[in-house]
Amino acid sequence: MPFYETEKAQQEIIAALERNSSVRAALIECPSGIATIDGMTNRVRAPLV
Repeated sequence: MPFYETEKAQQEIIAALERNSSVRAALIECPSGIATIDGMTNRVRAPLV
């Protein structure tokens, strides 16, 4: 079963980042090179973020 981030959860993340100007970027690369946990990319999982 794929894991989805709700729109509300994504909006909360966006709001937190907007309040904290010290955060410049958050990039995560899987060491194994596999970009999906459950067969779904983050672009599909949390498109707003």
